[in-house]
Amino acid sequence: MSSSLHQFAKDNRLSKTTVHNRCKDLGISTADGLSSDACDRLMDEFNCRSKALPAAAATVEIGNHQMVLATPQLPGRFSLESLRTGESSSFEDPLAVATQFIEAADQISDAMETDLLNRKAEPDPASKGCDRS
Repeated sequence: MSSSLHQFAKDNRLSKTTVHNRCKDLGISTADGLSSDACDRLMDEFNCRSKALPAAAATVEIGNHQMVLATPQLPGRFSLESLRTGESSSFEDPLAVATQFIEAADQISDAMETDLLNRKAEPDPASKGCDRS
């Protein structure tokens, strides 16, 4: 049974581009999907078998949404003293933060691509009417 490149990437929380590039490097054809042997090999390559990341919490809504953000008000004065205090922000696991961002970005990109294809598949409202053939 074969799996699509998209599904493999989604199931293993990987970027489709990353998986596709690795397939090219390994000589794995993606034209007809990924065979179970190819999936096993890729899982070993990406060390997916031991990954235990939480499920992505992003939800993509389809429709015409518009979000308008207010222009941020930056202070007119900056104090360099705040940079000398030794306080800094850090993440316990910066790779996990980056992975979460990439997952959310991939989901949004996939949803936008699907929406675009759906819109292209819809008949043009201007072409409706009588058939003059």
